[in-house]
Amino acid sequence: MSARVVLCVAALSCLPACDRVEPTALAAPARAAQESLVELIPARARAAAIVRKGAIGPLRDFLASDAEMMRELEPYLERSLGIDLTRLEGLAVFTTDVAKVDGHLGILLRIPAGGSALKLPAAGDAGGTPMYKVDRDVVCARTRAGLVLGSEGEVRAVVAVERGREPALPRDAGLGRLLATDAADVDFVVAVGPGALPPDKTMGVEDGLLVYRHGGTAELALHGDPTQLKALSAIILGGVQMGLSQLQQEKDKSTATNDPWKGAAAIIAYHQAKRLAAELEPKVEGNALKMRYRVPDTAQLGGSSLTLAVVGGMAAIAIPAFTKYVRRSKSVEATTNVRVLADAVLALGDSPKKASALRSTEWTPKAGCCGQADNKCAPDAKAWDAATWKALGFSVKDPHYYQYRVRVEGKGAATRVTVEARGDLDCDGDYSSFRRTIGYGANGPASEGLQSDNETE
Repeated sequence: MSARVVLCVAALSCLPACDRVEPTALAAPARAAQESLVELIPARARAAAIVRKGAIGPLRDFLASDAEMMRELEPYLERSLGIDLTRLEGLAVFTTDVAKVDGHLGILLRIPAGGSALKLPAAGDAGGTPMYKVDRDVVCARTRAGLVLGSEGEVRAVVAVERGREPALPRDAGLGRLLATDAADVDFVVAVGPGALPPDKTMGVEDGLLVYRHGGTAELALHGDPTQLKALSAIILGGVQMGLSQLQQEKDKSTATNDPWKGAAAIIAYHQAKRLAAELEPKVEGNALKMRYRVPDTAQLGGSSLTLAVVGGMAAIAIPAFTKYVRRSKSVEATTNVRVLADAVLALGDSPKKASALRSTEWTPKAGCCGQADNKCAPDAKAWDAATWKALGFSVKDPHYYQYRVRVEGKGAATRVTVEARGDLDCDGDYSSFRRTIGYGANGPASEGLQSDNETE
């Protein structure tokens, strides 16, 4: 997906927080339920974000404030593009593959307009609906709601939903249920549906929902097993406290220097983080881990620029942390199989003879997993035909992220067997690796602890 397209969507997604402050002393007047674009999101979507009509107000008001600019901009967009983007009333972003968003992203724009052809290069046909080229890997098409752009597969899916050839998200289950809230005060919603997260459930999370309410309140709810969510809550609190401790150390170090700018920045960062941490304290209620945050009153603190900075800063922390979590969850495969291999070596008995009879193997499978479907190695029974694998009774029968190897060194009581796993989780050429070594001595075989390098690479 083009970086320009993604950046535009990110900017629009931040708009709900901008200059939308209401007095807390008086209840906000009731508003009619807002329109969304859930009805055009295909049922196979796994995660989605929706910016509703009421949240686009600040952008429209900003544009409308300069009448002279609009008199020039509107006809220019119609003449050069074929559609007036300034009439945007809402947007939705979805992906059908959370692990490979770049090639599976769709963006829906609600723009009241006629159905004339767009003035862009033709890019084929989606079941009778013309498609147009936006960028190298981005196409778009007209819809009755306005416009859809993104990866070709996702654009085709939206057109198919609109024409009744493919089902839309059901409103009563899964991702559709999470997104279907249409309360008048909900301006922005992000949901990750069941089955979209990594299959490992050790962290307890099955699906998640982030809601931004008109007036400045953000609410996060992660649903899953209550017992595991309580453990996750403790992990989050521990991580927050560790982060605060590191910021305090940085503050102490910076204020001890002769650089007042660096010292002042460190003081502000520490105290603002401390305040944010107090407000974000996670709580487990039933089967949900919830966090709530009220965006500061930016009308008194410099307006939308400050809010955008706060939201951007939070995103800069949260997105890499989530990415690392996803990669760490994949590493469970490696740690589990390395343990299984180590146990199989220990099961050979106290005598080192059987262990020394093992032969070192090459990495199995021989080729890495990157480039295969979902960047996983396809199961291949023949790959595990080597005598060592058979002696240990080990093979991987499901699609997997890691390659495995056994190294045998020394003889007799000096025999050492090392079992290893390696994988390139983000396909950047750098490997994460895990290993355990079984050594033989006077007291029989003993397994050393798990060792790892670059766990989330």
